[in-house]
Amino acid sequence: MAFSLEKQNKPMKPKKDTVITIGILLLIILLASFMLYGEIYRKSKSSNEKIIGKVTFKEKTVQRKFNISAVWDEIENEVPVANRDTIRTMDFADAVLTLNDNTKIKLSDNSMIFLEFDEKKLNINFEQGSISAESGDNADSKINFKSGDKVVEMGQGATKISKNEDDNIDVAVEKGSAIIKMNGQEQKVEKNQTAELKNAKIEIKPLRFQLLAPFDSKFFSSQLDKMEIEFKWDAVEKVTDFKLELASDKVFKANLKSYPIQRDLFKILKLDIGNYFWRLAAKNIVGGKQEYSEIRKFRIVSDSPIKITNPPDGKVFQYSGKLPVIPIGWLKNENSTSYKLEVATNQEFSKVLKSNDLFQTSTSIEVPSKGFYFLRVTTKPSLPDLLPSTTSIVKFSVEEKSLPTPPELISPASNSSFRSEFFQKGKVSF
Repeated sequence: MAFSLEKQNKPMKPKKDTVITIGILLLIILLASFMLYGEIYRKSKSSNEKIIGKVTFKEKTVQRKFNISAVWDEIENEVPVANRDTIRTMDFADAVLTLNDNTKIKLSDNSMIFLEFDEKKLNINFEQGSISAESGDNADSKINFKSGDKVVEMGQGATKISKNEDDNIDVAVEKGSAIIKMNGQEQKVEKNQTAELKNAKIEIKPLRFQLLAPFDSKFFSSQLDKMEIEFKWDAVEKVTDFKLELASDKVFKANLKSYPIQRDLFKILKLDIGNYFWRLAAKNIVGGKQEYSEIRKFRIVSDSPIKITNPPDGKVFQYSGKLPVIPIGWLKNENSTSYKLEVATNQEFSKVLKSNDLFQTSTSIEVPSKGFYFLRVTTKPSLPDLLPSTTSIVKFSVEEKSLPTPPELISPASNSSFRSEFFQKGKVSF
């Protein structure tokens, strides 16, 4: 019997398949740990390249890949952009990159570029989609758009480039000029001209329709549900059935609307908040061929007024002994990523006591002494074209009391009643 008990207490040896399973799990854990370390190391090295700008606007999914990485990261507004970064936009996404010299590069949906800055020349390897660039006022560097053996050189000005599924490239120069190089050919494209790079040939022609406003990728803000938008263009000769077309997608199928414009040079439409694509369409009186202008996009965003919620105007802060800390709060503005808070000792804000840039919508401040103070908050829009807005000025004062402030009873409220078990279980708080 004793032998039997001793035999039962012997430790059991693990089965062979159990050992293999445990070994595989440990290997997976080690591999995952190694990949995590590699990702952390990759991100820690991401700032080695020179910062050349930042993302000033993005909508929906926009991703960036570092030069040393094969992993795509989703990026947000105000994220720095470094030399040799690759940026891509996904379906229905848009992005605006603002370089250090204030040059703006706009990417439409399903576009991808690789940025490489070399001395005073920015090379943008253009993989797919549609992009536009507008040089900053102080920009002295050139931009080279590259796609295979095709190169578009842009100096001061504004140029839009699109690449279709057949690898053909369309170039439209809105300001300045551009030089196109392809297969040993070199041609200059002037303002209000387009170029088509197709079948190893460069075909340059004047813009049949010259759109003036709104600009491509323009942003408008409205505090109402609707906003009047003015469309303008240059005169067009020898056409019939002239109309303005508006849609919510770039292939002009969703919510397509047509407005006859005859020989007018402008039209004003009252539109809802949303995204729009627009173009001009007409038939050539010679042959009756249907012709279209370039397609432009604009966006109307809701811009609710910003308001200080705390302290209320005229609030008096009383203290005894130690000066109080002043809590400040304001409503969030959906089109801004940061705010400027100013506190002054006069209503004209010529004597500013504090000026802080903040990302949150609440903070607290200390004042140096009793007296009257004035505060205001200004938005810093993350969207291009939008102007900062400032709250109404709020006045508050700080007064010293001769007697200490007695404690104020807050909870429970006067005449409250509770069952005895609430007290027994400690569910009543004072």
